[in-house]
Amino acid sequence: MRQVSRALVPLLLALFLIAVALPGSAATIAPPANLGELARISSSVVLAEAVDSHSELRGEIPYTLTSFRVVQTVAGQEAGRTLTLETPGGVVGEHGFRVPGTPRFAKGGRYLLFLAPAPSGNWRLQMAAYGILREVPGTGLLQPVAEAGELDVLPRAGVEAVGVYREKDLLPQLAAAHGGAPWHRQASEATSQDLALLGKATDTTSTNPPGVAVPGAPTACRYIAGDPNAATPDMTPLRWFGFETGTTVSYWSTTPGQTGISDGGAGAVQNAAAAWTNHNTSAINLLYAGSKASSASCGSNNGYVPGEVTFNDPCNQLPALTVCGGTVPAGWTSTTCCGSVAMYGYSYNTGQTLDHDGNNWHPMTGVAVLVNDGSQCLGATDFQEMMTHFLGHAVGFEHHNDTDATMYQSLGVHASRGAAISTTDKACASFSYHTYLDVPYTYFAWRFIEAVRLAAVMDDCGGANFCPNDVVTRGSMALLLLKAKEGAAYTPPPCTTATFNDVPCSDPLAPWVEELVRRGVTAGCGGGNYCPTNPVTRNQMAVFLIKTVEGPSYVPPACTTDPFNDVPCSSPFAPWVKQITDRGITAGCGGGSYCPNNTVVKAQMAVFSTVSFHLPLP
Repeated sequence: MRQVSRALVPLLLALFLIAVALPGSAATIAPPANLGELARISSSVVLAEAVDSHSELRGEIPYTLTSFRVVQTVAGQEAGRTLTLETPGGVVGEHGFRVPGTPRFAKGGRYLLFLAPAPSGNWRLQMAAYGILREVPGTGLLQPVAEAGELDVLPRAGVEAVGVYREKDLLPQLAAAHGGAPWHRQASEATSQDLALLGKATDTTSTNPPGVAVPGAPTACRYIAGDPNAATPDMTPLRWFGFETGTTVSYWSTTPGQTGISDGGAGAVQNAAAAWTNHNTSAINLLYAGSKASSASCGSNNGYVPGEVTFNDPCNQLPALTVCGGTVPAGWTSTTCCGSVAMYGYSYNTGQTLDHDGNNWHPMTGVAVLVNDGSQCLGATDFQEMMTHFLGHAVGFEHHNDTDATMYQSLGVHASRGAAISTTDKACASFSYHTYLDVPYTYFAWRFIEAVRLAAVMDDCGGANFCPNDVVTRGSMALLLLKAKEGAAYTPPPCTTATFNDVPCSDPLAPWVEELVRRGVTAGCGGGNYCPTNPVTRNQMAVFLIKTVEGPSYVPPACTTDPFNDVPCSSPFAPWVKQITDRGITAGCGGGSYCPNNTVVKAQMAVFSTVSFHLPLP
């Protein structure tokens, strides 16, 4: 999605994904009704053999140019004996781009191509990998290229899925359909007997589903992988580093804004960034920087500017939207939503991997979004959902395996939601961007630690860490108990006369400790002292909690049955321990024991206080 300084990033791979016709997917296709209609809207349809390819820079953007020998012009404009197909992406020196949803053509392979003219005078694909078929040698069959699996195809009524076809029957049928003849799938679709040949044929086409599952992540979560279609696939996931410690990633909406959107699209960018940033149990930190004049330059960046959303495709990088069949989704403002709505890309450092929660990740480094002319046909709500989905990809999320997720591959299967994210989106965000670096999403007390953080009951220890194994002191316990009981905004009365020798009124803890004394929660540690720096034991914790919850007049029932093998009823703490056990606050420390003299650490206290004071869990 952007240019990055060579001095900072010696080797960089940026991904540009084509988004087509429905709010918010990285490579979403609003499909034509069938292959016959795809042929009709294409300028030329050819069967061609790949001869060679190379990459070259167009300004700062690598493009791949593949030369083909034309075997047959099937329909439309005559392509000549040879043609050159250009696709965004490739590697030129230190500049590298990968384009999910754009085919890699094997030398000597034969392909059915649906083409549109490129501004350079070459050809480009009408809808990325959609509809592109590869000849399977020795079978007479054409099947979709592997990269078609990276596209999101919007489920629209009356639209046929692209399948496998008999070449000798398909080509004349496409020629007739281009001229306006009716399309009949059965006339060229492969039969079950034909399909059996695919199992016997040698075909090097691989199928790599987009994204990667990360160990420990919720099952539905998928993350962007480095380059799954490389000769040696790079399946390292991508994420930003630094959100937890305050790093922000800024996004600008640019002027002139999107034609047909009331505010030019500025609100969509702002609200999309907020949808991810405002999720309160992840550290994603996207900043809407405002609106400014576009930095798009057709001579250098072709409209792909780091940190900018560029509207109306000023450098004509995307084939024009067109009218296709099928039922128009509810809420869309016109039928001209067949084709590429937007293209976006993100950059990351291919030469570096960093550890996060025991997994290796490539650091992400930037984002750019290019929106096509006419994309206002989505309508305001779906336009906002499109942008939210794009910014989800921009922080490393692929397509989550949940139909309700904003990051699901086809957003048309759930109700339009505008700039909002779903339960699964939030869980995946909490996994890869949990708020404390030392409290991963898989940690046993993650939910409880998040609960005390959101309630402002317990402090962290700095550097985006919670220090879950630090002991809880009697001094910190005073603040924790009263904030959990009364709320984060609570302030106790000032200290006027100190009760304890070691907590004078000049001590910031004094008002809190004095309030515990007034409430009958504590009488100190003996000898006229409170011992504020002493660690809290599990026995003491039981008394602190129950007295704070119930008030000074509460007396627990007498102990009649030993609550644990190491807490007999003869212990003065037994009634209090029995209470926290009966209330589900603790089940002991294992093996039928309570470990009464063990010190309490912050992670445990987060659990105890959340349960005791019924703090909301995320």
